[in-house]
Amino acid sequence: MTEPLNPLAVRISTPARESFLSRGFYQLEESSLYVPIGAGDRRRNYFSSLESEHVRFDIDRTGRLMFIEVIAARSTWVVSDNFELPVWAQPADIRFLGFRTSIPDPRILTDETRQRLLLRFSSATPEQYVSLADNVILTVDGRGAITSVIVNDIVDDLAGREIARFRAGLRTEPPVSAIAQV
Repeated sequence: MTEPLNPLAVRISTPARESFLSRGFYQLEESSLYVPIGAGDRRRNYFSSLESEHVRFDIDRTGRLMFIEVIAARSTWVVSDNFELPVWAQPADIRFLGFRTSIPDPRILTDETRQRLLLRFSSATPEQYVSLADNVILTVDGRGAITSVIVNDIVDDLAGREIARFRAGLRTEPPVSAIAQV
């Protein structure tokens, strides 16, 4: 009998072909965190979501993560004294293998400034730290499943002004190549 696929299973390819810009935008009027990943170009159309009670991952047809939404007021995020970030994370092309399914609800942790967020899905020891985008790091266990998602550089956003400015800037800049041109 085969074991069902872990909904947080991913395929990791290194090095990444391109690096995506990203940033966390805390929507003050909605008490939600929005994290767009890369530009919304025509090749990256929404395909499905992986959802829990407080988190939604939107993915495209190729399994790439396009958007993270955390539906929890900042006041409910647990402040952790030992909120440590990895010194380095390998840039990688990460593809989710699961789609249109539920995921476990993570523990939502933050640092004292509440400008960093840790979504802890599992207590398993991470074996790999991978950089999905500028301010998004995933930790992955030995079985290829995400154990946590780290979002850095969260800014307050009133009426979507900051996220609109961010997206407008993405449309004017081409994707950054993660592979050095010789």
